[in-house]
Amino acid sequence: MQDSSYPSRTPFVALFDPPYHMCSQEVYGDYYRGCGHFVKAYYSGEIQDCASQYCYNSSQHVHKAPNCPCPRAFNDNRRIQSMFHHICDACKTAAFDRLTRRG
Repeated sequence: MQDSSYPSRTPFVALFDPPYHMCSQEVYGDYYRGCGHFVKAYYSGEIQDCASQYCYNSSQHVHKAPNCPCPRAFNDNRRIQSMFHHICDACKTAAFDRLTRRG
């Protein structure tokens, strides 16, 4: 019988090490401080390689099977073009819809 005050002696072995850093694309857009939203304007085409073997988009990716479970999405490396001190248009519309009971 094991006392619950002592930690388990069985080592934890991770079978799949998920990527904490995935490849990222640079995106420019506007930041609205009122609601905290970032509205994308365009992607610059700059891609940063994460060099992870578990990222599908990386140059270091090792799995060649078409059904590879590695994530295929890019992270956004956000660049702020303009900063506004009010809420974005989508939040204004949602607030108006709540007030007029449209939604």
